[in-house]
Amino acid sequence: MDSARYRHQTAVRHMQQTTGSNVAPAIAKSDVLKAELEEASLKVDQCRDALTIEMLTIVTKEVEFAQLFVDWYQLQADYHKRVSQILEETIPDLKTEIKDYVFRPVYGTPLEEHLRITNRQIAFVVEQCVCGLLSMGMKEEGLFRIAGSAAKAKKLKTAFDAHLVDDVLEYTKDSHVLAGALKSYLRELPEPLLTYNLYPEWIEAVRITSPQARLQALWQVVQKLPKANFDNLRYLIKFLSKLASTSDVNRMTPQNIAIVMAPNLIWVPDEFQHFSMNMTAANNHSAIVDTLVTYADWFFQEEVEFILTSPSVPVTPTLAEKSIHSTEKQVINGESCGNTTEQSLSGVQPSQL
Repeated sequence: MDSARYRHQTAVRHMQQTTGSNVAPAIAKSDVLKAELEEASLKVDQCRDALTIEMLTIVTKEVEFAQLFVDWYQLQADYHKRVSQILEETIPDLKTEIKDYVFRPVYGTPLEEHLRITNRQIAFVVEQCVCGLLSMGMKEEGLFRIAGSAAKAKKLKTAFDAHLVDDVLEYTKDSHVLAGALKSYLRELPEPLLTYNLYPEWIEAVRITSPQARLQALWQVVQKLPKANFDNLRYLIKFLSKLASTSDVNRMTPQNIAIVMAPNLIWVPDEFQHFSMNMTAANNHSAIVDTLVTYADWFFQEEVEFILTSPSVPVTPTLAEKSIHSTEKQVINGESCGNTTEQSLSGVQPSQL
């Protein structure tokens, strides 16, 4: 329309400037361009009306369009509600799976929790290291006193945490690595094997001057240990007693064993710091372990089989709780990793002291 108007205005000016015989053609051209302008103006009016109709139609359908958005939002809300419901139903199962997941790090995990989720009686690291040492390291001089390869020790610890230790034969070339891994496991327990709750009683018992009365008092404390701690302490002390029996070769007497092992079995809890007086606490701790190792067959008269049990398997919490108190073991290959018999002290009962 703007183009037609411009051409028509130009033709009108040209017509006004024309004279003589050229006037008629100029008028005719102006009339044609005027007709084109009117036709273009009519089309513009028609387009404007059509656009107005479309816009007004959209306005009249505002509620319909708004309802589409509401329906879309409702679909989103329904979707998120379904997802939320699925998550609410799934998350508790996931938490249970995580809680009872067998293949979690063993270092730093509470003893009872480790035994529950792995369906074991003896801690995985304790059993593996003890059996490895019984097979290859009993005659190693300074066992538990001399440090092994730091790189090998770190590798073994991470392998234990990843549950990728089928056996410890790779590490038996350096028995000190196995001994170090065992000490680290005991030391990194959140609570010492001899427990925090019984700490005052341990100290009180070991301070008794009479040897027989001291033994009797220590025996009473041993009997108060939780079952998991008792079973693992018995297993460990029986092994340390075997180690001490070859002290003429390995130089690890009960006294030497106590010095290096006591810090990993008992330590002063924060609330009992008043027990720590210079070297007194360390001496008391060593005396406790020394006595347990020296009289291992008297404190723990039951025989201990040093065998490799079956690998950890997932179990339900109910089965796990039952299995903690079970004494049954499944031998992997029917072979023991050491002498399976223990001699007691002539069957003397604590009450007979």
